[in-house]
Amino acid sequence: RTVPVTVATYDAPLSLDVVLETSGGAATLTKVGAGGIGTNVTFTYTSPGDAGKTALFGWSQATSPGIDLGGLRVLPLNGDFLFEAAWFGNPILSPTWVTLDVAHQGQSVLAIPNAPWVVGLTSHFAGITFDAAYHYGIKTWSLPLAVTPIP
Repeated sequence: RTVPVTVATYDAPLSLDVVLETSGGAATLTKVGAGGIGTNVTFTYTSPGDAGKTALFGWSQATSPGIDLGGLRVLPLNGDFLFEAAWFGNPILSPTWVTLDVAHQGQSVLAIPNAPWVVGLTSHFAGITFDAAYHYGIKTWSLPLAVTPIP
């Protein structure tokens, strides 16, 4: 969460944004599935202490430069067409929006098409937890995981 703070100096007041780190464990994303064409990869996102909060399974072609959230916070996914597909929903990665359960988890399934042209096309995934008390409503996120479809 970013909080505005005013610091009085000898010369003049100075306004700063202070970035507060969340307490508790770090958010994580795990995957099950080898990524073969025509198969599924199941993602499980865990965000400790966030049961009942909304989460997004973000999807992107790359992780750099990322999405700058300000205050030294950078979401490790790019805002490309795959991220938009996750934001608006799609039949390949579903569901993308979830409510974290009592175990602070949500799941999403990537259905890899049975099409040879997707072999070798790496994309990246991360879980993102939303909370209105945080800048842009984004509380925390997992490190990204890559999936590269294989034959």
